[in-house]
Amino acid sequence: MASKNRYIKYIIISAIWLIIWEAASLLIHNSILLTGPLEVLITLLEKCTTLSFWASVGMSLLRIAIGFTIGSALGLLLGILSYKWALVEDFLKPLMAFLKAAPVASFVVLFLIWWHSDRLSVAVCICVVMPQIYVNFLQGLKNTDPLLLEMADVYNMHPINRYHFIYRPAVRPYLEGAVKIAATMAWKSSVAAEVIGTPATTIGEALYMSKIYLDTAGVLAWTLAIIIISVLCERLVLMAYRRYNDWVPACVGAKNPVKPAANEPVVVNGLCKSYENNESAGANLVLDKYSAVFDSDKTYYLDWPSGEGKTTLLRILAGITSADSGKITGLFGKSVAMLFQEDRLCEGYSAITNVAMVCGDENAARDILLKLLTDEDIYKPVAELSGGQKRRVAIARMLSVNADLLLVDEPYNGLDAKAREGVRELIEELGNGKIRIISSHISA
Repeated sequence: MASKNRYIKYIIISAIWLIIWEAASLLIHNSILLTGPLEVLITLLEKCTTLSFWASVGMSLLRIAIGFTIGSALGLLLGILSYKWALVEDFLKPLMAFLKAAPVASFVVLFLIWWHSDRLSVAVCICVVMPQIYVNFLQGLKNTDPLLLEMADVYNMHPINRYHFIYRPAVRPYLEGAVKIAATMAWKSSVAAEVIGTPATTIGEALYMSKIYLDTAGVLAWTLAIIIISVLCERLVLMAYRRYNDWVPACVGAKNPVKPAANEPVVVNGLCKSYENNESAGANLVLDKYSAVFDSDKTYYLDWPSGEGKTTLLRILAGITSADSGKITGLFGKSVAMLFQEDRLCEGYSAITNVAMVCGDENAARDILLKLLTDEDIYKPVAELSGGQKRRVAIARMLSVNADLLLVDEPYNGLDAKAREGVRELIEELGNGKIRIISSHISA
């Protein structure tokens, strides 16, 4: 109802402005200075019946499409390079600032000196589109959830899966706005360039000729055509981009093939780790010369008090955190899977996709999930699941990769007693032959 009322309001406001326009044209009573909306519409309809109109529209559309595509591709490529290397971002800052601040007229004059006018609108379009795409894409990459990226590193997630399920949703809100602005600006800047450069058979040339012959109705008709076409192009580009983002591709196999479990134990000798304490001078020591031996096909429970370094030990074994001193042997050649304290799930995707993105096999993901969830729940977006269900998805993900070393941090959070017992039995069953290190405050 609210949406319907909003459209009615817009229609009424638009009608009022058309009446004001018509009244102004009647009051001025000079077709060279101003023509009414009805005359402009008739002129546009007459032009639509000519081949020259469609030839001009087609040629301008082709040039803008080329410029928009090249500008977008350059913006994405440079955004990736800047995200990967900070030096590239620093190097590109002055260029992007110049491209965003410089008026279109300056680009037009420079390109007219350097190139032929036929290429003018393409070059201007690139200069307008590229910084919009670059800045917003880079911002989206920088705001990707670091916890998800850390999870992807631990599981050696395939780069294609990492892009589709972690980076793509993160950049979507930034890039969608940029695409909308860039599509609109591409038309405005390119047609302005055509008016100045007047390449043959283009909308810009037609506008210029209407101005030469004092054909105000023609100028307004072409302007209306530009508005309609640019809006349609913007909607089509956004629709294509949104459909691409809604598409859920098949998950690719693991980045590195999992090696057979090694029987060599993991030996921790004299491990020390401390963190800076912001509340007082000095460092907070969480691991003080910790030593242990973890053998294959055994479960080890870390039930130390909070703050004693359980999670830190697991993170060091997973290769996420570095120890200050000490030595660990037996990790070489072993694959690692970790259940984090946080679920670290891609909440816009289903449970089966969250598991398959690390193991690369949807059938295997489905089999293990059905041990913990119903068939209906595994196809729901994770965001719709309860806290306990999300925890079970994270556990299924850990168990799906057949790793040699299972690092399990607080597996029973959000689970009732029956569910905890089921999870404990599943970890023992599917973790058979592996090293299982479990940190928990809650007994199964």
